[in-house]
Amino acid sequence: MKTAVITGANSGIGLATAKKLEQLGYRQIWLVRNIEKTQQIFIKERFHTLVTLIECDLADMQSVKRAAEKLMNVPKIDVLINNAGEIFDEKKYTKDGFELTFATNYLGHYMLTNLIMDKLLESKSRVIFLSSEGYRLGTMNLEELAFRKKSFIALKVYGDVKLAIMNFMYDLHRKYAAQGLSVYALHPGVVDTDFAKNKKMSIKLLNMLMKPFLITPEKAAELPVYLATEPDIEKLSGSYFKDGNPVKIGDKVTNPKQAKALMEFSEKLVKPFLAEKVDY
Repeated sequence: MKTAVITGANSGIGLATAKKLEQLGYRQIWLVRNIEKTQQIFIKERFHTLVTLIECDLADMQSVKRAAEKLMNVPKIDVLINNAGEIFDEKKYTKDGFELTFATNYLGHYMLTNLIMDKLLESKSRVIFLSSEGYRLGTMNLEELAFRKKSFIALKVYGDVKLAIMNFMYDLHRKYAAQGLSVYALHPGVVDTDFAKNKKMSIKLLNMLMKPFLITPEKAAELPVYLATEPDIEKLSGSYFKDGNPVKIGDKVTNPKQAKALMEFSEKLVKPFLAEKVDY
């Protein structure tokens, strides 16, 4: 039985992906913020396959470290789906001092993936990132990316973070493809999820205007499931998929100098937490 690790599998695209993988017989490990809430969802959705729940708040670096330590005890990880993500309509900071969009979408996944890299390489895993076409609007000002000391425009912040994810994806491919790791990113489409819930009117209005064009989470889940399960696609590692096919990404993603700067910056940000003793 193959094993898939999924962040944010208790709602939206993540839950739809988990359902499809269940039908294919995958053992699953869900990384979620709220275990109790997820157990209720698990019962409601009537999952029959073996699912292990691990508490992990991607905006909390100690929580990410605890989750990674547990994952290192898993015999094999065939697929890691870095699915969790959110857009925020105002500037907020985590308890570690990072802008919340950056920490939730990018830095938590950066730390998690690197902390379990030995296990991923040993397993010759596939690593899948949910990105967005919004990355094309992104720019790479590292200090602003992490701390947002200047202006905050939600969609611009989201685009910057998705560009960081794309750079991370391609950097992993560049470093580890020769060792058997396969890495992909994808645009799931414009999806009808709860992303506008509890948001300001501007985000809600945008969601209402787009409603007729939105696809279901079930439809959006087809692409991550394809990348997780399709045989013999290792040669496509480093690709970004949209509408079921790899599409051109360009120098904005593949520039090694930019990626190196981002990786060094990210490593510097998480380094203090690696040295901390984890509270259980």
